[in-house]
Amino acid sequence: MQRIAQLETFARLGYAARGIVYLLLGYFALSSGGGEGTSTVIERLRDVPAGGLLLIAIAVGLVGYGLFRLYSGWLDLNGDGNDPGGLFKRFGQAASAVTHLALAYFAAKTAMGLEESGGGAREAAETAFTFPGGALAVGLAGALIVVAGLGNFLEAWKTTFRRLLDAQAPGWTCHAGRAGYAARGAVFVMIGWQVIAYAAGLDDGRIGMESAMAELSRREWLFTAIATGLALFGLFSLVMAAFARIRDENVLERLKAEIRRR
Repeated sequence: MQRIAQLETFARLGYAARGIVYLLLGYFALSSGGGEGTSTVIERLRDVPAGGLLLIAIAVGLVGYGLFRLYSGWLDLNGDGNDPGGLFKRFGQAASAVTHLALAYFAAKTAMGLEESGGGAREAAETAFTFPGGALAVGLAGALIVVAGLGNFLEAWKTTFRRLLDAQAPGWTCHAGRAGYAARGAVFVMIGWQVIAYAAGLDDGRIGMESAMAELSRREWLFTAIATGLALFGLFSLVMAAFARIRDENVLERLKAEIRRR
């Protein structure tokens, strides 16, 4: 049971950090009416009072969430199974873990004043182009981002996140989660398409969340809806930080079996 408590602690820290980032992401987007990305939010936090300490706390939380997602995929916390579809979903959890760990690294560097200006996703894509088959790899990465976006839409529809919610969670949590996952899905699909277009030589513009939000800002009603959804995803994540529980009996048995093996 101690291992379960540790896993829940990692999850809570991560949900709290993710909640702060997305809540501010939605707020900044709505207040500015322009493109904002997670890196922009982190850079803005550096300039607020005690921003460095807040960024360190967020970095610690994001590390916890990354570890939780890795462990979740390993133990199949969502019960996806070992068939090709289930393994793909579990791989997606590992990819999410890497993304959040990278964001934690960026937050820590920003807090210490060590961040370097760069092109982010665009710079990574340009580096990939220097290797044999780089364009194909970048295009595949874009396709995977699109699939991740569609996965968020599916999560919004099926609300499987409720498996981790305690019964005492506020009644509006499910609605906020649905709106948040749908908004994330739309942003991910747009980012993925930008990456694919860049790989195919159809677009040489910027790629990433900030660029996607900037593109969405041209459609005011859609931008407002998605920015609101991202803010709601932040609130949903904060609720998850308070009410996340691991209750799946199959998961508990796998954890107990692992502890016995050790």
